[in-house]
Amino acid sequence: SASDVLTDALRYCVPLADAIKRVAERTGLEPASPAEARRSKWGVLGCDTSSEKCHAGMMDAAEWLCIKWLKELQRYSDEGYEVYTTGHSLGAGTSALLCILLRAFGVQAQAVGIGPPPVCTRALAEAATPYVTSLVSAEDIVPRASVVSDDFCEIVAILLPACRCSNPPILAPATATTTVASTTFRC
Repeated sequence: SASDVLTDALRYCVPLADAIKRVAERTGLEPASPAEARRSKWGVLGCDTSSEKCHAGMMDAAEWLCIKWLKELQRYSDEGYEVYTTGHSLGAGTSALLCILLRAFGVQAQAVGIGPPPVCTRALAEAATPYVTSLVSAEDIVPRASVVSDDFCEIVAILLPACRCSNPPILAPATATTTVASTTFRC
């Protein structure tokens, strides 16, 4: 339904630092320290995680996978193996976030995504460039559908009338406001 599409598209963002903390609490493992990152050719994340945010829905999935597999993947990484995550569309976004989480715990990880949606802040995306590769078709709208882009808000403007909920929760807390067709949407 249109309501489901909007809910998925405008999912709230969560702080990366909170996700790393939850994984640490659930696994009993500590994230790699910045000093360890400087000694490693892989680095950890390449940016300050305290201010970076990620798509909440895909981070939920990435956290679940990280909690389930982190100890085993750390063991393989410690033995010299490289871990690769991959996915398509929403799976590609989850794959990228999983890779970021794994690297935060010192796992030698890389991600390759096909048509991923935007899943994190620009600074984190730029910092992840050495270890996250995105393959994007020239005609694919999903990788370009940022919640603060004019194109995305036009899509929201088209879909919103089809949403039958009186007060859609998806339009709550905003980080940017874009005006489309004389209606203000908080994306």
